[in-house]
Amino acid sequence: MACIKCRKGDEEIEIAHLPGKVCRDCFLKIVEKRVRKDVRVNGYFQDVKKILILDDGTENSAVCSYFAKELTGYSKIGFISKRIKSANGLSWEEISKMIREEKVDRMILPWNAEQESEFLLKGMVSKKGFVRDDTRIIKLLKHLSQKEVLLFAKIKGLRHRKDSEPYDRKINRFLGELEKGSPDIRFALISSFEKI
Repeated sequence: MACIKCRKGDEEIEIAHLPGKVCRDCFLKIVEKRVRKDVRVNGYFQDVKKILILDDGTENSAVCSYFAKELTGYSKIGFISKRIKSANGLSWEEISKMIREEKVDRMILPWNAEQESEFLLKGMVSKKGFVRDDTRIIKLLKHLSQKEVLLFAKIKGLRHRKDSEPYDRKINRFLGELEKGSPDIRFALISSFEKI
């Protein structure tokens, strides 16, 4: 069967939110369109001179670096890359400290939809309550599943040292169970929080 988007290429890839499969070229266009829209709507790169990209060695970091440079066209924005062990365990205090120490305007956190939805749900059920996002933090991949990020990195030949891990394993299992009945639950959760 042909790709449901272009009707030309052979179907290969299944994407959340679509009723059928798409070819590689359409997959790449869809992923880039989602990221571009998020960047445009949130104005991530407006009035910014310096951005810190966290590199935890995952596919998320590789794809974030690719998009940051691709979407800004290597403009006047300066990028600094900082290697860290994992982006999952960082507290808001640690993030704010990194932003201050590196003297940057914004920071790109290498999170995908799974990690973002787990973070949001954990905030809802924790005793501390929900922590509001810092506007200096950019999450370029929050509208992409881990599967989509891995496939994008593979197709584009972006190298990484390890695969990303869940933000919270218990919540990840819980959301995984919910996904069996409602496959778009993670995206719906993220979308709901963006409207708040």
